[in-house]
Amino acid sequence: MKKKFVILVIVLILMIMIFNAFSKKNTDSMEFKPIDIDVGEEFTNLSYDQPMYVLNYAIKDVTGDGRNDMIIVIGEKDNIMENGPANNIDVVVYNSSGENFIKGGLKKCTGKAPRIMTANVDESENDEIILVTENEDTTKNIKVLSITDNVCKEIFKPRDNKGLVVSGYFMDGFKVYVSIRKLKLETYIDIKDYKDSYMNNGFYDADGRVLSENKNITSGNFVEVELVQLNGQYGIKTVQRIKGFDNLDILDEIEVLWKYEGGNWNIKEANSKRLGNLLY
Repeated sequence: MKKKFVILVIVLILMIMIFNAFSKKNTDSMEFKPIDIDVGEEFTNLSYDQPMYVLNYAIKDVTGDGRNDMIIVIGEKDNIMENGPANNIDVVVYNSSGENFIKGGLKKCTGKAPRIMTANVDESENDEIILVTENEDTTKNIKVLSITDNVCKEIFKPRDNKGLVVSGYFMDGFKVYVSIRKLKLETYIDIKDYKDSYMNNGFYDADGRVLSENKNITSGNFVEVELVQLNGQYGIKTVQRIKGFDNLDILDEIEVLWKYEGGNWNIKEANSKRLGNLLY
């Protein structure tokens, strides 16, 4: 009886050892194996019209197969060692499961200091790629890429990078008319607290009359970009500035929370430092 028990134990041990070895072999074969690249070197894994250089990369599953992929930002640069902008920036994803490359196919993307983020922003099961680049004036541009069945789709496009387009003009009496068409909003900003500065710079006279020929106000590109967790997905929070007589004349800052729904980026929150809640 004891002999049969010992044999049974030995058989069980052998089965456990074989199972563990098999499991380890399968696990080892599924380990992520990145391709050998470094920031600053030429990217030669795919063919482009001009030499492309690696600007940044990150490791994350963006194909939805449960295995890490490589997200590689590439672009044309005259001198890769300088901190200047790159032209024709593109995103390439190395799909580790299929060991194939997926082109982002970005068009006319220029910028510097590319930052890579990943999050589920489009209600799908897998994360999207959020690429943020800087312009020469340090404002930001956003690209969002979603991958399905080895096809990359851009879902945050150039028109989305306009954010809130603000128009308006300076008026006599130290006030500014503001119109935000996307929000169907018309309002005024009181600038009496800054009238001394405006008079000293020759924009207004002492009676509150506008002296400058250029009375129009403008909205700039994004100055801040961050991800915000919502119910079931992430949103993108941006900050834009309303500029007055020149780039140093900041009239206001507007913070907007964008959520991707039904193929559109909808505004869920819009708050101004001076005007408060812009939606209600």
